[in-house]
Amino acid sequence: MLRFTTQMTGLAGAPYYSTQYSAGSTQGEADAGIAAVDAFWADLAGYITIGLSIDPNPEVDLVDPVTGLVTDTFATSPIGAGSTGNAPLPKATQGLIRLRTSSFDAGRRIQGRIFIPALANDAQVGGIPSAGFLGSAQTAATDFATAMAGAGSLAVWSRKAGLAALVTSTSVWTQFAVLRSRRD
Repeated sequence: MLRFTTQMTGLAGAPYYSTQYSAGSTQGEADAGIAAVDAFWADLAGYITIGLSIDPNPEVDLVDPVTGLVTDTFATSPIGAGSTGNAPLPKATQGLIRLRTSSFDAGRRIQGRIFIPALANDAQVGGIPSAGFLGSAQTAATDFATAMAGAGSLAVWSRKAGLAALVTSTSVWTQFAVLRSRRD
């Protein structure tokens, strides 16, 4: 499976990291995947506080899903994006895209998430995600999953099960999310 990591810098509290996976394994799939990652973040840039630099790592790792070890690295040419949104919401306020698979481990569905950090005030109305943000995030998520077909399909990695489960649908949560590290 391929691992795509995006680093975001330029705001207090950064860097932020976001990692996505695909079931691919070739240079061509790595190139297609990095283009999809670039487009995904560019689609969301208008709802992210201005000043955040969104830079996909040009090195895409080939990871063994069973062991989690990197077995190869592919060089790619990401474009990156800059955010263009207005005033920031509180740092803990994030968007959430849910990734659903049809794979199960021990009776539990394997699911994933993509958090959207540093949201701008444009992303909310009355303290909840705005219809414009929800629609744009859903379109970005759907387009991302479709574009990742060229990268071997968008996947969720289950370390416990040792497999890359293919994403069958995406949805945007209608509330804001909070992502905390284990050290918080």
